[in-house]
Amino acid sequence: MVLTSLDSVLHWATSPPIGPVHHSYLCNNGTHGQMEEVLENIQSVNKGLLLVGAISTEDERWAVLHVAKYLQWPVVADILSGIRLRKLLSSSPEVEENIVFVDYLDHALLSDFVRNLVRFDVIVQIGSRITSKRISQMLEKCFPCSYILVDDHPNRHDPSHFVTQRIQISAIEFANILLKAQIPHRSRKWHDYLQALNMMVGQEISFQVSAEHFLLEPYIAHVISEALSSESALLIGNSMVIRDADMYGYNWRSDTHSVADMILHTELPCTGILVAGNRGASGIDGLLSTAVAPLEICQENLLDVEEQLRFLFHAAEGASINYFLPMLKSSFSSWIWKTLGIPVGRSIYFLCGLEMATLNAIAVSQGSCLLNILHPLRERKSEKSPSVRICALLDSSGTPEEVGRIATDLVKEGFTAIKIKILSCPLMILLQKVARRADPVEDAAVKWEVRKKDSNLQYIEVLGFPPPPPDFDIDIFQEPVQGEADIIRFCEESGLPMALDETIDKCPENPLNMLVKYNHPGIVALVIKPTVIGGFERAAIIARWAQRQGKLAVVSAAFESGLALSAYIVFSCYLDWQNADTCKLMNNNLVPSVAHGLGTFRWLEEDVTTDLLGIEHITPGKVTLVGYSMGARIALYMALKFGDTKPVQIEGAVILSGSPGLENAVARKVRRAKDDSKACSLVTHGLKLFLDTWYSGGLRKSLRKHPNFNQIVSRRSLHNDSQVLARVLSDLSPGRQP
Repeated sequence: MVLTSLDSVLHWATSPPIGPVHHSYLCNNGTHGQMEEVLENIQSVNKGLLLVGAISTEDERWAVLHVAKYLQWPVVADILSGIRLRKLLSSSPEVEENIVFVDYLDHALLSDFVRNLVRFDVIVQIGSRITSKRISQMLEKCFPCSYILVDDHPNRHDPSHFVTQRIQISAIEFANILLKAQIPHRSRKWHDYLQALNMMVGQEISFQVSAEHFLLEPYIAHVISEALSSESALLIGNSMVIRDADMYGYNWRSDTHSVADMILHTELPCTGILVAGNRGASGIDGLLSTAVAPLEICQENLLDVEEQLRFLFHAAEGASINYFLPMLKSSFSSWIWKTLGIPVGRSIYFLCGLEMATLNAIAVSQGSCLLNILHPLRERKSEKSPSVRICALLDSSGTPEEVGRIATDLVKEGFTAIKIKILSCPLMILLQKVARRADPVEDAAVKWEVRKKDSNLQYIEVLGFPPPPPDFDIDIFQEPVQGEADIIRFCEESGLPMALDETIDKCPENPLNMLVKYNHPGIVALVIKPTVIGGFERAAIIARWAQRQGKLAVVSAAFESGLALSAYIVFSCYLDWQNADTCKLMNNNLVPSVAHGLGTFRWLEEDVTTDLLGIEHITPGKVTLVGYSMGARIALYMALKFGDTKPVQIEGAVILSGSPGLENAVARKVRRAKDDSKACSLVTHGLKLFLDTWYSGGLRKSLRKHPNFNQIVSRRSLHNDSQVLARVLSDLSPGRQP
């Protein structure tokens, strides 16, 4: 401590501006006096950081965990600390739940935005020497701040000369003193932001490592840390390897130990691994002192469905919804396990519905929509609503003429892609005539799915199908064979474009390990059924892998209701946007949007919906629609859309203060801006101020003189959902009227 203190004095005295430096050093019982000052700084914290350096004993590491839990500060643990790589038992999740570990801060600091944003006013470092150079540079940018170094040795370690307080005591002594003090807990908003940032970076690293499967340093550091067990030992002898382990080390949860095993054998909720670290000859990022320590790591019937739903209702009742869920980066699987007690990989058929309901609940609570919370940073360059191309589904069980007529009708309806199940070879010739239109715009891209009933054919059976005509526009063969060997053989020998379908349905819990086998250029698309594979989260991982490999990610329905199809359309739009972002990031040409397999709605005789009140339930005769203002626009739309239906039920329409829309594009843009501004004011300032402004205009001067005007306004002010009113005002603006 004396050398550290004198060295710092010399540094400040000889650094510009050069001048005298006052030095006060307490030799007798100085630690206790300094601890009082340290506690005062910690108690006045706004944004605190607990930094854990090299620690040598097991007791000290557990003391650090107690400090972290008590302070509730974000924790950045060095690779030599013994708590950077944690293999936590699933029976003791409270360690991760109560402590915010920011394991990937080093990698996040590659971003200029993160570097400029991350600032701490109080930093407590327990243990010496930090491996990460970027974290050290971040700490320098936090200056001036309270930087407290706690270590039980007198050696100097302050290369940047900005440690403000040095406490020479052990981590155990420091924890005993700190746990007796009253430490206020600030808002967790900053902690939650760092936790979300760490989660996104960690999932991105895991995805990139799993997707590439190249024997590079990040891959080695990632998989070795994942493979370690309590019987293993790890020696890190080079500075660059230490940096890799610090940046890319992987934490996971083990389900192989019971609580009884934990109590009888270790009495700790973690497994231990012997780790040794030594400096390398290259000296990258400074010299790292030697440290040796145990590393703390830390098919269903209706009765089954009813039982699961009953359990789900009781488990979900009162559960808090984590706002990390829309990230779709393992957040759902973690939340479902921790909150509802449902293991990942089980009951996958209802997970998609649970995810859909949860995401919609989050969107409603934020006054937003499902698409905006999945992709909130999307820049809308036009007022045109996002659209999704849909592929129709056509069964060839009828005669060729019947199938041909149906296909022709689908093309006339506007479908630009048709998926056809081929059961007889003559259909190829007929469908060629159907698909090839005189107008190229109306030409539907035909998807072929070679099946026999619901089972894929053997390779030899597929060879029995005659080749299509040379001028036939084939888009994709949808997994005509089964088995990995036959799929690759089909791609290599036929030269035809193929899409994986049933293979994707059988994806394991970690689909990337399986998908890497099918990175053949002949496989041009992946057909993804969210319901079958276990929800949007896993579907997003598969889609992202496909897009990164330059393949199409096609969302396909499995005959779900219209309620699920509406969510699938939003999810498909999200994937299309994600693909555009991926192409831009990788400097690839943007391919046209894919037609998703959501045309199954035409096959449903019934659907999940509320009871609709049709006109025929009111009167058997024809009706005349009467509408005023916005109601006039709705009446006009109804008359135009349903006036020609059989039997004719709308005889006419009386339009009061309504119009078919604005003809001038500039006028439409101005009106959209005005109505959007009013909607924003309604949400921001509330309904009362909005109504006062609304009725103060000259247009409503006569209404204000009405004897019941105050009663009218009072009734309308009882509306308790300003968000919905604002959306109606914006979405039904004459500037957006078709």
